[in-house]
Amino acid sequence: MTRVAYLDLIGGVAGDMLLAGLIDAGADAEMVFETLQGVGLAHRGPRVETVVREQIRALHLVGTPATHNAPRTLGEILSIIDAGRLPPDVSQRAAAVFRRLVAAEARVHQQPIESVTLHEAGDDDAIFDVVGVLLALRSLGVDEVVSSPIPLGSGRSLDG
Repeated sequence: MTRVAYLDLIGGVAGDMLLAGLIDAGADAEMVFETLQGVGLAHRGPRVETVVREQIRALHLVGTPATHNAPRTLGEILSIIDAGRLPPDVSQRAAAVFRRLVAAEARVHQQPIESVTLHEAGDDDAIFDVVGVLLALRSLGVDEVVSSPIPLGSGRSLDG
């Protein structure tokens, strides 16, 4: 039987929020954070805390790695993932995520994949979120993720 996670993206999605939500759904937070320590990111004691906003309780991820690292190439990101002592399926999926990101950047900027550097998407924080979500999905035994459409803005002209 296939275990499917459905994401209702009424306001978009952010990596830290998705990771906290998966932990709230039962993923093993201790295992996720312990495994992430082996990836060699600049941690600040990651943990989840309960928050209540508008009378709705949720988990909030705090203490994640620093942002504003130097831009990284795909090769640099893959080296970080490979050195992370991750389960092979998580390592392969994380590499696939970053390959898709770099391919999209290359297409948008009309440049070869080898010359693409990721700024925010290559930060320790982004690597933490991607690997953490994949570890949480593995912990939950999720085989497939399906989502509602991502809500897009309509934009407006700067000319008035």
